[in-house]
Amino acid sequence: MATKLLVISSIALGILGCTTTKPMVPRAAPEIPLATQPEKCRNFPSPWYPDAAEAVRQEGWVHIEYGVTASDRVVNATIVDSSPQGVFEAAVLKAIELSNEGKPEADAIPVVSGCQLAVRFRLVEPQLKYASDLAKYEESQKNWRPTFRAQPFYPRQEMERGRVGCVMVGRYVGSDGRVMDIEVIKQWPKSTHFAKAAIKAVAQFHFEPINANRSPSWDAHTITFGIDGIKPAGEDLSAKCAI
Repeated sequence: MATKLLVISSIALGILGCTTTKPMVPRAAPEIPLATQPEKCRNFPSPWYPDAAEAVRQEGWVHIEYGVTASDRVVNATIVDSSPQGVFEAAVLKAIELSNEGKPEADAIPVVSGCQLAVRFRLVEPQLKYASDLAKYEESQKNWRPTFRAQPFYPRQEMERGRVGCVMVGRYVGSDGRVMDIEVIKQWPKSTHFAKAAIKAVAQFHFEPINANRSPSWDAHTITFGIDGIKPAGEDLSAKCAI
């Protein structure tokens, strides 16, 4: 694995180090159906955007195949394809490494194999928008269920301070099952770092219709950021963001 990461990093430096005008246009990402894959395939860690790629505004994707164990460790990860090659692969593999921390290393046997995902890297800065009309959530119909949930990464700034938190976001799911709009309903504590991390994760969710009704609709989702051993006194973390 170390050799593979070194090769990828060298290629990335060669590609991005010489880019002085505009980034390369990536090939079209493969359309991989998520709804037909096992439930355990649908939770994949969200990688950090590589600094070198972000500096030159480079976008792209990585097609990865992997398995998932009983304790939700991601194992047997294989890069199938990517565009541009040598730029984003290391970030995806690092995300897997970080997501496996704290899970039993002895659990190495996948209970599901052959999971497929195209991890997309898009330079979209989260826009912090706050909900002003909560009635639409009370009246919203549950027309959609998630087929893929991106796991948010803990903001470095809050991790270093030892802070926990939660963010309830409202998401507007369009008729194609993609998230079209996101707003912050409630957060604890007030933190743009937690809010942006939650928005980035929810923006990557994919949905499928529960029934024949594919009408776009709003619904709410709470994301928690917890650290082992640190909890709000006497309360469940998610309760801090209940409405």
